[in-house]
Amino acid sequence: MPHRTPPAELGVKQQRQTEPTTPGEFIFCSPTGGAWPCQGATQKTLSADAGKKIDLSGSSQRGVSGSSVNTAVKDALSKITPSFKVLPGEKEIPNSPPLAVVEFDFDSSKLRADAKLKLIDALPLLKGKKLEIHGYTDNVGGKPYNNKLGQKRADAVLLFIKSGEVADSMSAYGHGLCCYKVPNDTEEQRATNRRVEVYATN
Repeated sequence: MPHRTPPAELGVKQQRQTEPTTPGEFIFCSPTGGAWPCQGATQKTLSADAGKKIDLSGSSQRGVSGSSVNTAVKDALSKITPSFKVLPGEKEIPNSPPLAVVEFDFDSSKLRADAKLKLIDALPLLKGKKLEIHGYTDNVGGKPYNNKLGQKRADAVLLFIKSGEVADSMSAYGHGLCCYKVPNDTEEQRATNRRVEVYATN
């Protein structure tokens, strides 16, 4: 099982992750009642495909080496997909393609030059719309800190669009440790997850 407990509730500041993600970054579960039955979706839950079980229990008793366990974990990761559900009480993400997506630097809510250009190009699509702006983070750091960081990113995009005076109304929402587009195994993947998505709701 995971060798450490992630600081999910400590709100620790993000610290750059230089190594591939370890099993401790995830909570594994099986919807079919496998090794770790699902008790309900969380933002860090990875669900095994139906009918497939992930069983790494008893490895040490059987004398399985650490490298063999790591291989088993990698095989398990290749068969599971991230959960995109938000927790109760959090704003649901619209079930439609976003009109604009911009990415952010690590631990930053400052709009980059390329993000500003993307938003300027998207302004004609946003004109006269009711917009929802959702900000996300990668999986580095605690949930409270990432929730605030996701909100700051969404707010930064809202203020930029607001300056263009194109939308009828806008709302911004932050999500921490939630709704990844891709796994967080590499810096390139984590950069893809550090984003804001702009949706039209009318």
